[in-house]
Amino acid sequence: MFHFEWWDAAVKYVTSIVSQNSVNFDGVQSMAIPNFKFTHVRNNSDAEEDDDIDGESSGRIKCLKFSPDGEMLAFGDPAGRVTVLRSELGHFDPYISFQSHETEFDNLKSASIKEKITCIEWPKGGGQHSRNILSANEKTIKLWRIAEQHKALLPDGDVVPGSVLQIPQYVDIPPVVKAVPKRVFANGHTYNIHSLSASPDGETFLSADELRINLWNYNVANESFNVVDIKPSNMSDLKDVITTAEFHPRNSNVLVYGSVVGAIRLCDMRARALCDNHSKLFDYGAESLLSSGMPQVFAEQAVSAGNVKFSHCGRYIAVRDVLTIKIWDINMEREPLDILTVHDQLQDRVREMYENEVLFERFTLAWSPDDKNISTGSMDGIFRTFGSDGSFVTNEAFVQERRRSTGTPTARTRRKRDAKRHIISTNSIDFDCESPTGCNQFDYDRRAQYIDWHPKENVLAVGCADQVFFYEDL
Repeated sequence: MFHFEWWDAAVKYVTSIVSQNSVNFDGVQSMAIPNFKFTHVRNNSDAEEDDDIDGESSGRIKCLKFSPDGEMLAFGDPAGRVTVLRSELGHFDPYISFQSHETEFDNLKSASIKEKITCIEWPKGGGQHSRNILSANEKTIKLWRIAEQHKALLPDGDVVPGSVLQIPQYVDIPPVVKAVPKRVFANGHTYNIHSLSASPDGETFLSADELRINLWNYNVANESFNVVDIKPSNMSDLKDVITTAEFHPRNSNVLVYGSVVGAIRLCDMRARALCDNHSKLFDYGAESLLSSGMPQVFAEQAVSAGNVKFSHCGRYIAVRDVLTIKIWDINMEREPLDILTVHDQLQDRVREMYENEVLFERFTLAWSPDDKNISTGSMDGIFRTFGSDGSFVTNEAFVQERRRSTGTPTARTRRKRDAKRHIISTNSIDFDCESPTGCNQFDYDRRAQYIDWHPKENVLAVGCADQVFFYEDL
């Protein structure tokens, strides 16, 4: 039977607080949702205007993630670049941007491999002046070392023949940040890579494509172990596709992956090296959508698991589809603990989303450091934060840079001049029809698809189009 070694201690702790506090999620203490306020925004400064790749802006954020200590945030874009921001005096400022992947040509398939970054991951560990980061496009994973160089070799000057041999000397210089490639993990995937996840053991990581999940060692680039393979012998029998995967935060033998039909499978590699048979299955299907009157063809698409995340304690699994978040307890496969509606107005716009080709978009989610809140983004640049008691707060960020005035400033112009940005933020689930986005029209291109929560503080990073917005509990 599937069992965690630390479970007994966790049960004792949960039992002690249940009798004293109002709780939900069968053990998570209810707590007020952080009062997030906008602090700053960072643009993808390397993006060039009107430079499109496969129909989307080259500067559009495709993934983002905080480092394990929260000191850095990295994001990737369709142009193959990885940009790293570093926390300085409460703000995340540009630290380094480098070209991670280039366009390649697959001779066997006679197809071009795009440079677009699909996912990034921070391995655990790293020194004070160096960090490692994984980045991947559709076929290749690369391990980079980001380091600060504080010393440089002193030039020898004029070399005199027959002169005395001198020991090289180094001098202190202002810090220079460099990204150095350490390893290239290639030839491990036939299909498109969409997920990377670091193991808690600090030695391995997993990568997932549509049909397989591989296990890699950081020190071995030419070999990987296949741990999940759902490819049928006859591709015409294919009924399911892997959409997301993640390691357990505390147990390096346990992983979870989601599929296009909304099923979540938990696998234990101690039972079998090749996890053909899952240890646990969490599958709620599309019944709730069908019962609400949604056409079956849309309901089956809407339940696709775009992102799956373990809570930090490892007890809960949050699954994001295009309309909801489902919260599962790993000890209860029958039904989810809760189903959270992300964006109320989208329920009646499924056909419109299908026609605009956004019904298949993936949205990420993030747990708070104490596992008491969850945040995720949606259309029109909004994001919603849920509390463990079922409450929620909806925020919309709209940044309008001030305009230059060429005449005598009016009172209205002075107000615009004094405020560099105008932030529209609301705690209501109903948006004003006179807001920039309106209530009758949705800007489907302005999606808050990528979100991550600082691992130690109540700070959110929200990737929307080609910008990263930062929010803090003030």
